[in-house]
Amino acid sequence: MSQPDFNLILASSVHDMKNSLTMLLSSLDEVTQTLADRDDPVARQVPVLQYELARVNNDLVQLLGLYKLGENLLTPHMEEHQIADLFRELKARYAPLFQNRGIELDTQADEDLFGFLDRDLIMTVLNNALTNALRYTSTRVMLRAISHENGIQIDVMDDGEGYPESMLDEDYKHLKGFSWAEKSTQLGLYFASRIAELHTSAGKTGTLRLSNSGPGGGGCLTLWLP
Repeated sequence: MSQPDFNLILASSVHDMKNSLTMLLSSLDEVTQTLADRDDPVARQVPVLQYELARVNNDLVQLLGLYKLGENLLTPHMEEHQIADLFRELKARYAPLFQNRGIELDTQADEDLFGFLDRDLIMTVLNNALTNALRYTSTRVMLRAISHENGIQIDVMDDGEGYPESMLDEDYKHLKGFSWAEKSTQLGLYFASRIAELHTSAGKTGTLRLSNSGPGGGGCLTLWLP
């Protein structure tokens, strides 16, 4: 009798859980709109639930994506997208979470800035970056896109304490396991780096870089796409 493929079983389970969480998040969005004018403990807890569920959903999306990468099943679908439009969608999605924590979310992108990219993959990377920035910032998160070196540079910046020095020297092209120093698997950074590498043009490849160039020395995740 052949042995079951546990990788496939896990991927199928992750896919089912992701779909269930997506439905739950959609229902919570409706609840948030219903409670928008209320100021009571129940209404204030809904954005907290949204934040935690969004984090779990992002992790599941990344796990499924990494499985597909490992099996050579993940092929990017490149299309031209207006960056400002992507930012508006992200801001609308995360505004209640940021407002609930008293954090300002700013977006900056010229209306005529377009890029060829896989929308779903890049949005997954930015979803994860924003939830992490919200976790570590002090008062503000900035999502900015500019034209740079014949490509698109997207920065997710916060005004928190910044990344530990040990994280600034990594390339995140290899998954290194759990880091006790940062209390993180760094799975999101590895996933983001792999997604950046899938974006190629004219012999150039997308890159991921961390720095402490955010406001007041805060963290900055920079995604460059050719």
